[in-house]
Amino acid sequence: MRKSFRWHLFVRIIIVTALIFTANRLIAQYLTSRHMLDRIEQNMANTLEQCRNERENPQDFLQCSMRVGRGDALGHIGEFLVLCPVRSTERTPVSHRSCAAAPEKHGSASGTERDLTDQVRLVRQRRDGEDWLVFFLVTDPAGPRAMVRQADITAYIDSLFSLRNRIVSYVGPLIVLMLALLTWYMTMTVMRPIRQLEKSLDSLTSRNLDQPIDVLPPYREFARFLTVFEQLRERLSLSFLQARRFAADASHELRTPLTILRGNSERLIAELPTGSESQVRMRLIGDEIERLIEITEKLLLLSRADVNSIRSDMVPVDLSALVAEMSGDVLGFYPNIKVFSDVEPGVIAICDHSLIQQLLYNLITNAAKYNGADSWIRLSLKRRQGHVVFRLENPCDSIPGDLAQRAFQRFYRGDLARGRKIDGVGLGLSLCQEIARLHNATLSLQVSGASSVAATLEGLLAEPAFPGEPARKSA
Repeated sequence: MRKSFRWHLFVRIIIVTALIFTANRLIAQYLTSRHMLDRIEQNMANTLEQCRNERENPQDFLQCSMRVGRGDALGHIGEFLVLCPVRSTERTPVSHRSCAAAPEKHGSASGTERDLTDQVRLVRQRRDGEDWLVFFLVTDPAGPRAMVRQADITAYIDSLFSLRNRIVSYVGPLIVLMLALLTWYMTMTVMRPIRQLEKSLDSLTSRNLDQPIDVLPPYREFARFLTVFEQLRERLSLSFLQARRFAADASHELRTPLTILRGNSERLIAELPTGSESQVRMRLIGDEIERLIEITEKLLLLSRADVNSIRSDMVPVDLSALVAEMSGDVLGFYPNIKVFSDVEPGVIAICDHSLIQQLLYNLITNAAKYNGADSWIRLSLKRRQGHVVFRLENPCDSIPGDLAQRAFQRFYRGDLARGRKIDGVGLGLSLCQEIARLHNATLSLQVSGASSVAATLEGLLAEPAFPGEPARKSA
């Protein structure tokens, strides 16, 4: 089973989005963490500059730092500040043990001391077994210092990332829904010109191949595709035109020599001794000549149908009388076939008399030729909602499995016709279908199991029936 383009695109978008989220998370944890740490250090420098007058009192300094960081997501780092006086007094005792701890040797000597601003310097030191960020004024290196534990900063940054991850998990279903809508929109946008082309392709037949498709490329990428399709349509149109001309020209050119052959064969049959072997052979030759004439006439008519050049004279025709007459002919030529007729009287149709007569003749003749062992034909002619419905059903001993699909193809003949050597070349039903199309009607074939075949003609425009009006005879 072929995959759906929309589903395939949706899965691809989901995978790409997941990769983007994963890459964004990894990049954010590496780059954003570094950026956030720089922001924290800069905020601490601003705090130390603006709160220099409160350095002697830890409580006042903490309140000032909170005021400075108000409105900044990273400003809450001031909660972890530790203010260390230079020396302990009764007014400013050492309130944190790390203030009294001496820095380890690899502190400032390791190159971790740098100036954040012109007035604030940062020193990374290790005190009491922990990493600290120590901030002090360059102008007052002996004054109080602000300290922040590195672990507190890392934990604070991790908490922000954890909050971000929770938000993403909460909006995950909404993200999937938005991706589904995005997929639907993208497929609709991409498939719109393809659907227009599909509609044009579906409307193409051998009759309108000479007409250009009415699709304008909405995007530059589709222009070349439509150009290639137009070139293909033109080549097909030229091929069909050449085939039609060949069939029409060949049929037209064969008519004259075949007519001459028929006249000469009839003359020879009359001149030969009656019942002689030569006369019998000449009669067989004459029958084959008649068969060739019939084939050429059908090919010529089909060629005209292909180019919509069949002339029709639409007049009221009494189909009831026409069907009754043909059913009587069946009884005359095939006396062993039972004909069951259900013909509504006075059914008048607007059609071409000669073409409809040929259509009905082909259908009834086929039903008689390909009849089964039961030997019966069921005819039905009804008027239905302003249209005529004609149905013809007959049994068949052996029905090909592809009969319903291929019956109207030209030169198609079932195995039964070949085995019994029934006369015909497989053009009758094709011609019937072309005549039905000329009258805006439909001709279909239904196979009932393996026992019978039914042909249905419907769509012929019927004249309304008036009570007491006599049925008009066919022209």
